[in-house]
Amino acid sequence: MPKVKGTYTHSLSVVEVVRRSANAVEELLDSFEATDIEITDNGTDEMAFSCEIRGFSISGEVSISDDDIEVVVDLPFFASSYKGRVRDAMDKRIPKYLEEKEPDDEP
Repeated sequence: MPKVKGTYTHSLSVVEVVRRSANAVEELLDSFEATDIEITDNGTDEMAFSCEIRGFSISGEVSISDDDIEVVVDLPFFASSYKGRVRDAMDKRIPKYLEEKEPDDEP
């Protein structure tokens, strides 16, 4: 199964990153018009997600450490041509949730 991986740094608490990562993953999946989105976390430093995108079953994981997170998206073999597009979407959406100020914060 093709994997798309991205590692992103942060300077927030792990608890805060867990919360923000869920929002980042949801925005990422929404950008691909995903349905049946499920995001679960173990309450500390790992998160899993799954969804359907145009008939494809997509899943992935987020691993959180003290100073970075690693996001891995598992694509079906026949969707491997979308790896670049998924990586670009990850790079565009995830880092903004790891900044001191969240994207939805008031100025």
